[in-house]
Amino acid sequence: MANHLRTNPTSAASAAEINRAMQLVDSGAYLQASTICAQLLKRYPKAPAIWGVLSAAQVGMADHAEARRSALKGLKLDPKSNELRIRLGLTYAAEHRFAEAEAEYRRALEQQPGRPWTLRCLATTLTRVGRDEEAYELLRPFVVDRPWNSGLAHAFLGVCVATRRFDEGLRLAETLLAETRIPTKSRTSVLFKLAECYAGAGQLDRAFEVYTLANECPGHVFDAAKNRRDVDLTIESWTADALARLGRPKRRTDRFVFIVGMPRSGTSLVEQIIASHPRAFGAGELDFINNIAVQLAGTADGWSYLTRLDRLTPEILDTGAQKYAEALHKLSPGAEIVTDKMPANARHLGLIAAMLPQAKVIHCVRDARDTCLSCYFHDFLGVGNIYTYDLANLGDYFADQWRLIKHWKRTLDIPILDVVYEELVSDQEAQSRRLIDFVGLGWDDRCIDFHKTRRTVKTVSADQVNKPMYRSSVARWKPYEKHLGPLLDRLPHDAFFEPDQ
Repeated sequence: MANHLRTNPTSAASAAEINRAMQLVDSGAYLQASTICAQLLKRYPKAPAIWGVLSAAQVGMADHAEARRSALKGLKLDPKSNELRIRLGLTYAAEHRFAEAEAEYRRALEQQPGRPWTLRCLATTLTRVGRDEEAYELLRPFVVDRPWNSGLAHAFLGVCVATRRFDEGLRLAETLLAETRIPTKSRTSVLFKLAECYAGAGQLDRAFEVYTLANECPGHVFDAAKNRRDVDLTIESWTADALARLGRPKRRTDRFVFIVGMPRSGTSLVEQIIASHPRAFGAGELDFINNIAVQLAGTADGWSYLTRLDRLTPEILDTGAQKYAEALHKLSPGAEIVTDKMPANARHLGLIAAMLPQAKVIHCVRDARDTCLSCYFHDFLGVGNIYTYDLANLGDYFADQWRLIKHWKRTLDIPILDVVYEELVSDQEAQSRRLIDFVGLGWDDRCIDFHKTRRTVKTVSADQVNKPMYRSSVARWKPYEKHLGPLLDRLPHDAFFEPDQ
């Protein structure tokens, strides 16, 4: 019995722990999930399912080599496991090794034909390498006339948009929405895709109506007044005098570049350009600075430390700088420049300046109307960014972030470079050279061909950075102007950038 349990943890308690770890992976709590898996593997080292969940957590943490090893260990224990075969494919896909990912997915489909998860993974891989028509032909037989799996149908909707089969997408979306049992989260995703189809078909007013319905589904409540008070507190607390009174940490490095800006403002694009340089590493959206702020604050929101700047002694700042440097060293031991593009770091630039006084900041700017409309039109899957589901909240949030950035520019002595999206797409090479010069590297032509760089991008802009630069997103707000009153009334006019400016 003991040997059986080491191989197959079937007790209710063990099964509950495995399920809990998978739920943590689904919610983005990858480190916590991997910790649970490590504890379980001490008891059940020959349990393939645990290795599969651990692999999923490691993919989430961008530890792709370990994720692949975990999946292979699981497959060695259970060579016929369809689940682990897909997990192995996902580790390859995360590293842009799409041919190897495709091979694993096709093997999984040979083992279990028609499995929706495998089909979705394979279709996603095909679209990532521009084989949209193949993805369409792959999914169509499993969706047309029988949209029995909402996840598979949603993937097919995305393919219909990519292949500009908007009428077919409209029919499928309407069929799905007529299903009374569709979960709220799935309904939201389908509505966003339905709106994309209407927009692609040129029915812009109808598209906006559906986008409005999609944004009503999540049910999140954003407290604009509290956000305004938090920004006010930041501005009142982080004055030039207060910063001057803080001691300076001993650790000094100019290795770190923080990319901040609203979602959909070009932060992923800017990071991809820099990360295409062979001496730079794009770390993506990291929680490290916010975690340090939370520890200093003693509260979950990470704001309250602002009222007690006297607590930021040189020793505390040194400790924070050391933790941050060590964490990034593990991600990129050989890179001269490392970028951190967590948008929420905008609120913590004072802490960053105090803790890492040689850091550099890139502020991504895009016309406020296009930025906010792009947020409103995007399905953030109900995770974070809860201000994006309402036009008035979007306008208030943007305005508060805009004045906070202005404050940092007046107050901090670390360099802050504005990169305007409209200028970047209209004069790519000049603006890219400006970026690379700012971070302190010599020019490399690979920064122009940024879309060829193989790296994992987890944000909603992943597709954009894998394509050459395009201008179709400039002035996208104009056809929708009559619908945008609550947004336009709140936006600062100095954040408007016309294409010819």
